[in-house]
Amino acid sequence: MEVIPDYLRKPYGKPEENILRLQFSMVKERVEVAKIHAEELADSGLAALGEDFLMQFYYGVLLNDPDYYCYIYIVDGVVGGFTSFSINSRKVCQRAVCRYWPGLSWAVVKRIIRKPATILTVWKLTISLLSMKNEPYSDVLAEGMSTAVAKPYRSIEFFRKTGINIGRTLYMEMARVLAKMGVRKIKGYTRKANVFVSASLGYLGWKKVVDSCNPRGLAKEELSLWILDLDAQSDSSEKQQQ
Repeated sequence: MEVIPDYLRKPYGKPEENILRLQFSMVKERVEVAKIHAEELADSGLAALGEDFLMQFYYGVLLNDPDYYCYIYIVDGVVGGFTSFSINSRKVCQRAVCRYWPGLSWAVVKRIIRKPATILTVWKLTISLLSMKNEPYSDVLAEGMSTAVAKPYRSIEFFRKTGINIGRTLYMEMARVLAKMGVRKIKGYTRKANVFVSASLGYLGWKKVVDSCNPRGLAKEELSLWILDLDAQSDSSEKQQQ
């Protein structure tokens, strides 16, 4: 039986019709997502590998994994933002590397040739894949992997015009999808300095469990670790109704 907290049933207006699950066949949208990731999450390790790598791996072969999801928010025919997440991020990444290592290796080699300093990022990525089980809250397998909104669509002007907070809406969609599959806890990392994302997560019921960390050694600045406990949200909704 599906147990979905009430607060996940209440949309902000009716934005859900603009949300689509990204498919491998959606080449135009995959290109747009990779570009947003590279620009808005430039301080992440994956972004350092370039848009071609992101397009081939993160928003390419990973889309074929049944445990990986990427949802996009469409504004006027283009991708305004996206969120990617997984039931088990550790297994998803490890499976992709094992299955598609020749193509991924070639993409990495091309990036290193263009930008030799990338080899350090590749080394850190390799170590992180091997050590993910030793991270804080490693028992929480479901993870929000990347979420970003293109600059024009996260402005105050856009919000005033539409009344839609794309980032918040995408976080809600992630929680809805995972809740329907029986996931009870979700973890996610954010930049510690990003007070706007922190405020949105707090509003949606996420709890900051580690204030400052960089467990995978990939971020250029300190991160915070957040957990969304869907059971706790359900209990809270029930108490409010009583």
